[in-house]
Amino acid sequence: MLTDTSRNDDIGGRPIPVYLWYPADAADVAGVPEAVYPLDPISSLVPDSFSSDWEVYGFDGAFQEPQASADGPFPLVVFSPGWGAHAWLHLHVGTRLASHGIAVAVIYHWGDGFWPWEPWDHLATACLNRPLDVSFTLTDLLARNADSDDLIYDLVSSDQVAASGWSLGGYAAMTLAGGDDVVCDKAQYPPQGDP
Repeated sequence: MLTDTSRNDDIGGRPIPVYLWYPADAADVAGVPEAVYPLDPISSLVPDSFSSDWEVYGFDGAFQEPQASADGPFPLVVFSPGWGAHAWLHLHVGTRLASHGIAVAVIYHWGDGFWPWEPWDHLATACLNRPLDVSFTLTDLLARNADSDDLIYDLVSSDQVAASGWSLGGYAAMTLAGGDDVVCDKAQYPPQGDP
């Protein structure tokens, strides 16, 4: 769970839950518990799910915070789901790519209103927040990647990073590829003042 304290001052910062999958060696996962997937990582009103809940449907298995494979560092994909889609709906992408030697960070964008008790942002607000969420997540992951005391130290090959997503998540990836993570920084909803 990341928190961008530069946004949403009224609630103490913008929450950015991130699901991270990465390659691990079979010899290093013995005794490591299966991955826990928080279905409601912000409010915790829905019970967590576990890797085994999904493996019965053909999803790749995952473990909770295993040691990263010694074969690293690995390419990183930062994935932004479509508007209104939760990060855990994409665990098949994370687990499969990790099994093929790619680290994957899938973001849950707060304000998508996936759960009825969460806010639903206007499209203009979502267009502003998504690239900022992806940029903030990447900055955090790369800082942790450089910290020798962190679990994911030296996990990521910092010159092999890609942004990906679909629908509004694809928009976020294209916005960042264009070099402007605040392309909608002038958008206001509801509109204020003269047009």
